[in-house]
Amino acid sequence: MTTQLLTQYRRRQGLAERLWAPIAAFLDHVGEINARRGATGPFGL
Repeated sequence: MTTQLLTQYRRRQGLAERLWAPIAAFLDHVGEINARRGATGPFGL
């Protein structure tokens, strides 16, 4: 039972990481573009 729960938790964690990776990369990209334009702020927004 415990092993099954751990496996499910790990799967969810992996899924969350796969979902967040492109979002984080996009925010990073937006931040870079804005930094080049001279804008400063959280996440470059």
